[in-house]
Amino acid sequence: MMQVTDSERQPPHLAPSTVSRMTEVVIKQAQVLHLLNTLDTSIAVGPDKVSPRLLCSCADLRTRLLLLLLAPPLTCLFQLCLVQEIWPSLWKKVDFVPVHKKKSRSVVGKGRSASDLLLNLCTKWHQSLDESKISCVVALDKAGAFDRVWQSGLVMKLQALGIAGSILVLLNDYLQERTQWSRIR
Repeated sequence: MMQVTDSERQPPHLAPSTVSRMTEVVIKQAQVLHLLNTLDTSIAVGPDKVSPRLLCSCADLRTRLLLLLLAPPLTCLFQLCLVQEIWPSLWKKVDFVPVHKKKSRSVVGKGRSASDLLLNLCTKWHQSLDESKISCVVALDKAGAFDRVWQSGLVMKLQALGIAGSILVLLNDYLQERTQWSRIR
């Protein structure tokens, strides 16, 4: 198991790298509905046992109405997380299913690298900018990340980048007491 040595030490004080501060996020029902409509249906069902396919399937009017009914309570739930500054513990549990390459079950992955992901994200950010939309992103490479990241140092860096208030507290809570396991088929 890989771990950060001396993870309890105090992080050094970092000078702010921006004068801008991000202290709040406004979650709108229209945004939640849009996200429900664009969920990646190829990902696995999580510990909550809710299928992304169920959430974003818009094949007929009944399903569309289901999404319209789901958006308001989910919006309230997300806003409550921000107000209470707590990330639900169920959302901190990750169930990984290894994706085997064609010829070997001992090698997992899809042949994609962090560079591929960054290129994809940059493309999406540019599209958002072209459409005059605001994009806020926190990206983490999950592979072995949480047992190697110095969480107090990460929180200090986020603070130096202008993340503050409830958002910083919520992100810090997200980093605490996470669990993950792999399911082998």
